[in-house]
Amino acid sequence: MRLGDADIKRFIADQRSRCQARYKADERTYKAVKPQLALREIFIPKALPEAAKPATDKPPSRQAGR
Repeated sequence: MRLGDADIKRFIADQRSRCQARYKADERTYKAVKPQLALREIFIPKALPEAAKPATDKPPSRQAGR
């Protein structure tokens, strides 16, 4: 659904008393606040480097008798 400026103006014209009542009820929300900024940040860490591979592919040897 796409609404254009004409759609919004028509809605406000049809619902003028309802829009004014809602504005009056929430008026302090619009007038009594300092300018605000909503900030969002998504942090994506860099990929960790692969661990260094051992020089040989053989597993460490176990000593017999232990």
